[in-house]
Formats: sequence, structure tokens, C-alpha cells
Amino acid sequence: MIVCSNGVAAATLTLNSSDVLPLQVGDSLTLTIDVAEVSDLFAYNIDFLYDTNLLDLVSVNPGSFLPSNGTTLSDLGLFAFNSSVDGAITDINDSLLALSAGADGEGTLASLTFLATTPGTGALGFDNINIPAGTELVDSDGNSLLLSAASELSVVVVPIPAGIFLFASALAALLGWQRYGRH
Repeated sequence: MIVCSNGVAAATLTLNSSDVLPLQVGDSLTLTIDVAEVSDLFAYNIDFLYDTNLLDLVSVNPGSFLPSNGTTLSDLGLFAFNSSVDGAITDINDSLLALSAGADGEGTLASLTFLATTPGTGALGFDNINIPAGTELVDSDGNSLLLSAASELSVVVVPIPAGIFLFASALAALLGWQRYGRH
């Protein structure tokens, strides 16, 4: 834990996945954006970068951490993000609605799902950390919370083994022959 000179612990953002790496072309990758050691989290905005040569964005969904503390924008169907820039998901954000204290502790802020499209190696991670309107955590007074670290994840996508294609082709040919080859 990092503690600032004013005695306040800095929050940490991490990327987590239970998916097995390396990925094969056609596999999906779901990442959670998790926060830990946070106090009074009222809102967040996250910018995220990924390699479009390897992955296609499938979905972005809100996590359960903020809603566990009260009604949020995502509860009203207003969870927002911008994926119009290739390789970037910007302004992933949510906020509590009531004027009350923010959430304390740890939990998931959002989840991102990608489809592996092309073999290769690339990086995924947060962008614009601790920059207003970038990757930022905000308390119930509207102040930015200190963000001590943010993780980056390396992803490897490998081709589907040729043996699977050969087996599938042979099986399809055999089934076709049995069905249509005999009269």
C-alpha cells in the first residue's frame, strides 16, 4: 500500500482476467477493471488502450462496486464509454447519484470483452492516468483521488493449430461422403 504524506492511502487500479493466455484466434478475452484501497469513490472515468491488430472490442459493461453503495448512472441505463477512436476506449465512466459518501474498499468498476482476431503480441492498459478527463477517480466532494498505480497486461494471440483444421476438414468430408456418397 502506498500512503501519501497526508496519511491517505492511494487507490490502485488493476486489470484481471480468468481467461487462459495465450489466446487462440477466435477466443474471447474478458478483463475486469478492479479498484482496491479506495476511500469515498463517487465517480470514475477510465481511458483504456488495446491493440486493434489483435483484438476487436465486443462489449463494455459496468461493474458491481459503485452500485453496491447506491444508485448509479448505470442503474438508469446511462453507463457510458466512447470507442470511436481505433485502439482506445475512452470515457468509461459511472457515478453515484445521491449526494452521499462514496464507496470504500475494493471491487470491480467495469468489464471489457474482446475477440482475438489475429496472431501476435500486444499490450493492453490504462491511458492518461491522474489527468483530469483521463483515467481518474473522484470523491464525493468532486476531488481527484490519488491513483498509485495502474497495471498493464501483455496479450499473446496464437493461430488455431493446423491439426484442428485438418481433423475438422476430414470429419466434414467423411460425414458428407456418408450422407451423399452412398446411394
